[in-house]
Amino acid sequence: MFPRIENHYTRKSSKRMYPDPSLSIAKIYQLFIEYCQENNLEPASERTYRKIFCEEFNLSFFKPKKDICATCHRYNQLTIAEQEKQREGHDKHIQRYKDSLKAKQMDKD
Repeated sequence: MFPRIENHYTRKSSKRMYPDPSLSIAKIYQLFIEYCQENNLEPASERTYRKIFCEEFNLSFFKPKKDICATCHRYNQLTIAEQEKQREGHDKHIQRYKDSLKAKQMDKD
């Protein structure tokens, strides 16, 4: 539902996803409240929402020490429609990255 950023450099050691930096748990909770009101649903308390958000989903608002590359950063800034148009090129970029990691590991061995 919300755009998430996968960390480029620590992907091997972490599957954690990072929501768009303009979002916060409080902002997402407010959107959840609006959704519940529009659909006549009883929303969970903010405390319960925060607990589930932090414990059940592999999301974090803290950026890791290693940042994403410029190509991935630009891709992540695109709208969903623009990302769909450029997905093939981005997938090739990711594959080249994975291939270079394999080659680097083979050089070490």
